[in-house]
This record gives sequence, structure tokens and C-alpha cells, in this order.
Amino acid sequence: MVAALLAIGLVTSLSVNVWQSDLNNQLLASISEYNKPLVLSSYSMTDEAITLVLWNQGADQVSLINICDVNGWPISALNLSASMVPPNCTAAVTIFGPIECRNATYDIRIPYHSGSADYVLKVILPRGEVVYEPAIPLVQAIATGREFLDSWNYTTGQVLGTALTVLQSNNYFHNIFGIENSARPGFQHCWAIKFEKACGPGHLYEVFVNSETGEIIGGIQCR
Repeated sequence: MVAALLAIGLVTSLSVNVWQSDLNNQLLASISEYNKPLVLSSYSMTDEAITLVLWNQGADQVSLINICDVNGWPISALNLSASMVPPNCTAAVTIFGPIECRNATYDIRIPYHSGSADYVLKVILPRGEVVYEPAIPLVQAIATGREFLDSWNYTTGQVLGTALTVLQSNNYFHNIFGIENSARPGFQHCWAIKFEKACGPGHLYEVFVNSETGEIIGGIQCR
């Protein structure tokens, strides 16, 4: 048991490199309750590491606790780049392997505190990795995201970053603009595109474009 624990190293990382499992398995990824403050925003898996990007969708600051559980193994060697996650912000946790796993999935539990309550984020991920090839090219996704935001006077500047990833759809911009989101709920392969705000350099919009259909499936902004 001690040897298994020593084989698992955990650190935080702000980068997400996407080498994902196949599409069907990706959509099986889930967390226990989506109405909790902290949710899984995206993830990536390789032979060397699992990276979880966690989004605070609640109204209160989230305090991450310096411990987690992977497949029933309690892990305390967890280093955090930021232990406090403000509302509408993200934090990343990268679990470096080799990771003991005799099952078809990784079961990860991350405790945290928000407001006056304690929570546990449960993340279940399928094993394996593949290179996922999108039907919608990056150039088209950038144009789609820019047109969507600009048409609602959320004027975009330069592109600050892009990532091909798997994200849970949300209604962030659709609620702001008062329009219906026709995208199906759940995790989907998409392009995550960060635009600088034309009216506020240093601040950004991030829009999620489904990489199979070209639909806008969600996003977020840094105010």
C-alpha cells in the first residue's frame, strides 16, 4: 500500500493538453451532483497524467483542501497553485502517474469548502487515450465564436488561446443574451477559444464551440 501511494504524485497545473479517450467514453464522464459549487469543466488524460480543470459555478469562494482520494487510496501529497477559487474562476489539478487502477474507470474524490458547507467533488473518468480529430477546423471555430459574441456587442479583440478539449455545456452567454441554447447538455468535444475584450484589454471572453457541429455550447468571461 505504501509503495502504491509513493507511486502517485499530485501537483496543480494551469495548462490543459488534450489527449482524450474516445468520444463515447468521454460523454460517460460525470460528477455526482451538478448543482454543487465546484464542477468539472474539462479534463485530459495521457499515460503520464490526468489533468482536471475545476470551475467554481457558485456564489461563494471555494477553498480546496490539501487531500484527495483516487480509486480508494487517500492522497495527501497534493500541491495547489491556488487554494482559493473565486466565483466564475477555475483551478487545475494534475495527477501524475503511474496510477494504480484495476478498474475500467478512475474514481477521484476532491473535498472542498464553500460558504458554510463542506462538499466532495466526485469525478469518474474512463481509462485510455486517443487523438481526437475534430470535424470543425480551428479557423472556422474561431470565426463562429467571434461572430457570436460580436453580434451581441461583446466585441472581441485578438485571440489569446485555443484548446481542443471536452467540456460540459452551459448557458452562460445564452442567459445573458436571453436566447435559447439548443445544444444538448453534458460533456462534448469542443474548441475552447479565448478572446481578449476589445473594450477591456487584460480581460477575456472564452467561448465553447462544438467541434463536430459548430454550435455554441457555452462559455465564460473574466470581468
